[in-house]
Amino acid sequence: MTTMHELYSLSIDWMPFLLSGVGMTLLLATGALTIGLVIGGVGAALKLRGNLLVVGLMEVYTTIVRGVPELIVVYYFYFGLNEGLKLLQWVPGAPTTFELPILLIALAPLGFIGGALATELFRSAYYAAPQSEIVAARAFAMPPLLLFRRILLPHIVRHSLPGLGNIWIGLLKESALISVMGVTELLRATTIAANSTGAPFLFYLLCTALYLVIALCSGGLFAWLERRYEL
Repeated sequence: MTTMHELYSLSIDWMPFLLSGVGMTLLLATGALTIGLVIGGVGAALKLRGNLLVVGLMEVYTTIVRGVPELIVVYYFYFGLNEGLKLLQWVPGAPTTFELPILLIALAPLGFIGGALATELFRSAYYAAPQSEIVAARAFAMPPLLLFRRILLPHIVRHSLPGLGNIWIGLLKESALISVMGVTELLRATTIAANSTGAPFLFYLLCTALYLVIALCSGGLFAWLERRYEL
């Protein structure tokens, strides 16, 4: 039977490895959120100002991503990108072997998922902005870019912050799906430690604690931002 002292020693010995997994989890979530914000901004603009075909395509994108398990999206990117790159060998002058960095392949599906959620979030935030201010700005012939920067953007940021916090927490948890690609984020690091030591309960308990610490710190940060930019 493993004693408390042995469990403590295992925790200390493996903690640097687990923290490296935390670092990768934060890197994946941060990169995915950045990609998602860019996709979401463009997607929301297309949904608001695009023609019927563009709006329809964006609706298909957001509906599919929000309606299927995230792991399926991860598999589509993991296997789809690899298969797509194989087609390059038939292009004259193209390299016979071409591989994307695994980190880029890992970020792509997470950013794709985050982008679908951010698209709907920004679109809703746009409609939440006071339309009277927009009408008044247009009545004074305010240029579109100036109108967006001074009136729309502050309101969109304020109304989006609670939802962005939820997207961030979701991406933190969904980063665990990237373990299927062999990327050693927190969950994969925990699994390796558990299998190597024969103490799964201890390490999954530590994993839970680390996820909770990240979530609590993130929640505090977004709560501060909401107070900072409150209406």
